[in-house]
Amino acid sequence: MQKEVLSAHACDSSKGFEPGRGIKIPMGDEEQFIADFAQATIRLNEDCELLGAMAKNTFKYSKQFVWEEKTKNMAETFYPSRSL
Repeated sequence: MQKEVLSAHACDSSKGFEPGRGIKIPMGDEEQFIADFAQATIRLNEDCELLGAMAKNTFKYSKQFVWEEKTKNMAETFYPSRSL
């Protein structure tokens, strides 16, 4: 059985982070969750490279929600021979 996780997208594979993805904190004991989340946010504040990677990935990810990109993806999916 997989535990629930709070996910807010960063980098790195040490505790609280997943490469290229973000902060991943297991939902369990409330006090431990708060401590782990605090540790992860402090680390982001102190590690400029990690924060920069998170910002870059977030910007890249957000582009798929622009209407022009959504329209292009729909056209390619439903009308591949007539794609824009």
